[in-house]
Amino acid sequence: MRNGDQYCWGHKGRDRQSLEAVLESIHTNLFNIVGEAVTPVATIEKTWSQQEMVKRIVRYIYKAAQSPELLTLGWEELGKRLVDQAMGSYGAACQDKQWFYEIDLAQAFASVSWELLCLNGRPRVRFGQIKELVQQEYEGCLEKILLIKTMWHATSLAFPEKKVQSKIYHALHKGYQGALEETMADARPVEELQRVEIFVRKWIDNSMRRAWSSVEAEGTLTDKNVLRLFQALVAPFGNDHPYSCIPHCLTENIGRPSQDWIFIKQVVKQIFDTWKVEAMSCGTGNSFRKRKRVSNVAPVADSEAPPEPVKFFAHNAPVKGSFSEVPISKSAKAEPFLKMEPSPAGSFDPEDSPERQHPDCTSADDCVGHWHHNLVRHDMIDVTQQGDVYCEGCWRSFFHENRKLQGTWEDGPLQGQKFDIQLTMPIDTA
Repeated sequence: MRNGDQYCWGHKGRDRQSLEAVLESIHTNLFNIVGEAVTPVATIEKTWSQQEMVKRIVRYIYKAAQSPELLTLGWEELGKRLVDQAMGSYGAACQDKQWFYEIDLAQAFASVSWELLCLNGRPRVRFGQIKELVQQEYEGCLEKILLIKTMWHATSLAFPEKKVQSKIYHALHKGYQGALEETMADARPVEELQRVEIFVRKWIDNSMRRAWSSVEAEGTLTDKNVLRLFQALVAPFGNDHPYSCIPHCLTENIGRPSQDWIFIKQVVKQIFDTWKVEAMSCGTGNSFRKRKRVSNVAPVADSEAPPEPVKFFAHNAPVKGSFSEVPISKSAKAEPFLKMEPSPAGSFDPEDSPERQHPDCTSADDCVGHWHHNLVRHDMIDVTQQGDVYCEGCWRSFFHENRKLQGTWEDGPLQGQKFDIQLTMPIDTA
């Protein structure tokens, strides 16, 4: 029987050979498990051989498994962080592959989690529980990657100007999570339809106010292209495809609306009418920019009472009815991307990706990192002030120029800990 203290990563009396043996076992098992997962989708890949596919996927998962931080965590946090770390680099490199949403790597993540937990003695959890946990986390990461991809695709369709697309996308991405959190925190007893409307209203208002303050050309943001943008986000792949950027937790029982949902047009008109009133009240055409610096992003036409529901959905479907609910399979998620033109090399190159930069990095267009990097918050000398947040790529470049900089990890495996270049692993840009 293994002694938990003897095999614990951070214990003085750790058995290094045993630790290395476990890591070697993880590596070997990964090749076997990933090999089985790759077999059903190997014929879809047109550039890499089956062996190359296995080798690349194993590399991403094994690198995440080597993080010493994992063995200081409980089984739930260990499983989640293992998946999150691996999916960052794996997703950046392979999300454009036609098999990306088809392959199931949950078994691989469960196996690694189990072996790491065994280093501290017999796990006080069943393997089935670990498998269920990592399955949920894995599918959640796939959903996040698909959401980011569709947000960018919709933005590029609505705003042809390249210099504007990045700013619109960043505003869209930042406004999404805030709108969802506010909607879920709203304890008012409302019908599911009304909760969808609350979310959509908040998302449009919050994100487009951010966008208005960042785009340089006054004529860039119009009611027409904003309407087109959110119609594409509601049904990114058309009305015949079930996927939507509206969170599934809000539409699970009623289905998603169609692209010509009249509520979107109503909200967009209300927002632009409100902006015009704000501009007139300040007496200058550029007043909204000045006004935003004074006040935080505020909701438009959002009273204490729940908003009045729209009388009819598209195609004259009654309000009290439901949208058609179609289960979204992995094949359905991947289908729209099978029709997209592949990159010249036949695979996704993170360096050429439009979403390469981190949407939450303060550097914005000057960001030198990737969307999958963890974030670091700058520690201000004045503790009453909150510093800016940068992706790990940008923060490392700043740190190499000024070693006196201090920061705290905002997310990731080291969340809440001080940034220490010696304790961090080299970031993966491939």
